[in-house]
Amino acid sequence: QQQQQQQQVRPGVPLVQGNNRATPPPQQTGQGQAPQFQYDTASFAVTELGRRIGTVLGQQSNAGVFSPVSIACALSLLLLGADNETKRELQNVLNFNLNERDTRRVHRQYGRMLRELAVTSPDTYPIPWRVNDRCSDDDDDDEDFRPEPQLIHLANALFVKDGLQVNPAFVDASQGFYNTTINLMDFAGNPQQSAANINRWASDNTYGKINQIVSNYISPETQMIVANALYFKGLWKEVFEKQATTFRKFYPDGHANPSTAKEILTMAVIGCFPYYDAVKYDAKIVGLPYQGEKTALYVIIPNNSSRARLQQLQRTLNAEKIGDMVSQMTVRKALVQIPKMKISNTINLRDILQKLNLHSLFNPATSDLSKMLKTSGPATADPYNPDRVIFADTRQQPQQQQRLYASEIIHKVELEINEKGTEGGAVTASTIFRSLPSVQVRIDTPFLMMIGHDNTRLPLFYGSIYDPSG
Repeated sequence: QQQQQQQQVRPGVPLVQGNNRATPPPQQTGQGQAPQFQYDTASFAVTELGRRIGTVLGQQSNAGVFSPVSIACALSLLLLGADNETKRELQNVLNFNLNERDTRRVHRQYGRMLRELAVTSPDTYPIPWRVNDRCSDDDDDDEDFRPEPQLIHLANALFVKDGLQVNPAFVDASQGFYNTTINLMDFAGNPQQSAANINRWASDNTYGKINQIVSNYISPETQMIVANALYFKGLWKEVFEKQATTFRKFYPDGHANPSTAKEILTMAVIGCFPYYDAVKYDAKIVGLPYQGEKTALYVIIPNNSSRARLQQLQRTLNAEKIGDMVSQMTVRKALVQIPKMKISNTINLRDILQKLNLHSLFNPATSDLSKMLKTSGPATADPYNPDRVIFADTRQQPQQQQRLYASEIIHKVELEINEKGTEGGAVTASTIFRSLPSVQVRIDTPFLMMIGHDNTRLPLFYGSIYDPSG
């Protein structure tokens, strides 16, 4: 039993040496104790990538929400085809600063995790607060209630110019690790139909949430499009009754600056929620579980929150610290008020990734994606929802210097947080404010959010919210 327990505890391994990068903590699980929050190398790397992108994006947007899983998936596919400086820079931005053998191990690990996202069986590596939850047990008095399964769908595709000599080893690796489909496109002869086919793929794989990832006209010089789509739908475990939703003040610049407050539609509920007052990080964290016991929306609020305070926290709150906070959470009876939000973001990641020292990929003179092709080839790029990268021909280059490069990487996100969720439940507007519990979480100042998947520890969505109204 002890041996089996040790196998289930999967501490991460150091990824990148240096003072500015965190490494997964080697936590231990003692006999009779709940398991700690553990990262694999891949899940740690994706969480760190999310924090680093979010730190840059949070300086530019009122609602900088994105999908770290989706972005990492697209970059990982590029890494499979990269060499030399482009490969080294991709490894660094992905936190995969490993030798070739270990990099392939992480690809296998990450691919396995992506497949696990769609699994609905019980978690192998439960989150500690779920193991110790007694509050929810007391409330489960509806024997006829059956939770709705959540839906997580992730798809990868390569759209390749008909006649382009793609390296069979790259095709095998992309299919083996990431279950990528290969689609031949007549970019030169019928660019409009090619665009329609790609957009249809995006719509089908996001259940209609994102209908366009490329323009209706694709350049005839396009060689390849690397695409990734992520769709998530989860119903709340605790009911948010619509009658309890009302306009409440939200303070984008903190309570100390009430003149900038806005009236925002805010949901409210009393129920059982994981919670932790993280004194050492000067912040609080609350979790809103979805049905199915596999995912939760985590909200982290700095004490005396404001735009500046949240930016400061985000710069220092690395993957290790987030894991530590989640490990300390316990389920409490709590009042939770959270803004009702509909987030629609289109993010050009080129400038952000360049700030993270990914340069050569975007330079036709230095980009090296030669492992994608049988021979060195050409390019232009532009990614999408969760993400799309387009490769086009650089005909102005001498034949021997033609190469694939990314012109831009576009990330699209549609995310809605509303009252829809658990069917059946006992909380109504009349009971919400009658007897308030000791834990009250009023999310009315800038906050950090993350939709986390328990079994893989992967962040499906991540971002900072400074102004829910946009």
